[in-house]
Amino acid sequence: MQTIKYNAENWSGEEYKVTIRNKTFRASNGWKGTFADAGTLCAVEIDGYTFAAYKLENGEWNCDDSGISRTASNPVVAALKIGHNTI
Repeated sequence: MQTIKYNAENWSGEEYKVTIRNKTFRASNGWKGTFADAGTLCAVEIDGYTFAAYKLENGEWNCDDSGISRTASNPVVAALKIGHNTI
């Protein structure tokens, strides 16, 4: 189990925590989901919305949707940041 604190990066300044366990996660705002990591590509499902995160050469993960792009050291966190901007 891993817990990560992150900023939503949606101009609200709000911070959340996500707990990752096996291939599932739950964020402190109530969102939950699953993910499938294929090495350099990761599909993240958040409450019925699916996002793709891909690993950059520097080891960070990038996720983009609707013209918005966010990076994080974890693919689930990168997808959650996009979710805070698009869901």
